[in-house]
Amino acid sequence: MNNKNQAIILIGIVIVLFVLLFLDFTALHDINKEYVSRSILESLSVKLSNEIPKWTENAREWKYLNFSILMKIVFYTILLALGVYIYRK
Repeated sequence: MNNKNQAIILIGIVIVLFVLLFLDFTALHDINKEYVSRSILESLSVKLSNEIPKWTENAREWKYLNFSILMKIVFYTILLALGVYIYRK
């Protein structure tokens, strides 16, 4: 693998990491505005007249954040391996 290919891979990974960072921010911002936990409401002795709407669980946002963390671990591992490879070359 030549230096140009290594640079392209590193730039691609960094771009993906920036996109993931932006999406993390938007997901966390959405969770901050909408998330309602039944356990927190119960600990505050809040009595609800109706069931909490499903959208307040932010299930998609939590799934995305788990995916994002896993992808970051994978990409940081690749970056580390490429860095070691380039250093030893």
